Amino acid sequence: MISNIIRKFLTFLSFPEILFNEKLTKKNIELSLELKNKASILKKNNRYRLQTHNIFSSKILKLISKGDLRNFLRFSYVQKMFFVHNRIYLYFQLKKILKNKKLINLLPEVKTGNPVPYFLFKSTSGNKIRHVFHLHKYLKYNSIKSDLYIEFGGGYGCMASVIQKHTRYKNKYIIFDTKEVTLIQYYYLKSLGLNVGFNNYKCDIILISEINELNKILKKFYNKKKFFISNWAFSEIPLSFRKKLIHLFSSEKFLISFQSNFENIDNIKYFNTIKKSIKNSNFMEVDYMNIFQKNKHYYYFK
Repeated sequence: MISNIIRKFLTFLSFPEILFNEKLTKKNIELSLELKNKASILKKNNRYRLQTHNIFSSKILKLISKGDLRNFLRFSYVQKMFFVHNRIYLYFQLKKILKNKKLINLLPEVKTGNPVPYFLFKSTSGNKIRHVFHLHKYLKYNSIKSDLYIEFGGGYGCMASVIQKHTRYKNKYIIFDTKEVTLIQYYYLKSLGLNVGFNNYKCDIILISEINELNKILKKFYNKKKFFISNWAFSEIPLSFRKKLIHLFSSEKFLISFQSNFENIDNIKYFNTIKKSIKNSNFMEVDYMNIFQKNKHYYYFK
């Protein structure tokens, strides 16, 4: 409750833009109705989810079922899981990005979902800053160039759109997520004009929600260089589910961001165990996020 109040208060730092509502295009309206029909036949599946994500998935399904996704990035439960906005630490991350000429063009925000503008740099959002900062940090150690990107837990599609733009839309991109969330990703990425589809390896961005489908499509790209990405999502699933996805760490490159603890799971212990079997993999703190935080945030990367 307190965190929701604080989050609501912080949005008003972006006044007066915070008062504006999203104006839906004809394409947005058509996409919303298309997804409403998909949601009506979607069966709930609570396997492999912790309580936090069970509650969230139910709320997302209700939102989609209304057939109107305008302003979806303004809902507190969506922001809690998907969207970070007016935080001071983002200002320091932004300063680092602005010194990197190759990444500045990734910062401008789009209108879909009506994201809260970052109050100190209103042409972008806090969420966009954080995603671009992930690339900034990784590029200090390695190139992100790859044939296939595999993202576990893709939020509403922000990271996928950032990487696709940075690589000039030349690579395949898989997002593995819950069925409910893939509908939001479809809406967002489709509204940007990207070639996205469900379980269709011919699309540029492939949305998948079943492990069997994921493994099936990965076989089609078995000889391609892979980059595994997960921003906090992998560290928020049960250990039993992680075992089914452990093969993703065999990718040539990976970038995982995680918090030290989540629902009584010790993630530092977990990733340290993985690190012992993967050469040249490393940890580092997520810059500026850990000030005054008990639950620390880290990158695990190769």
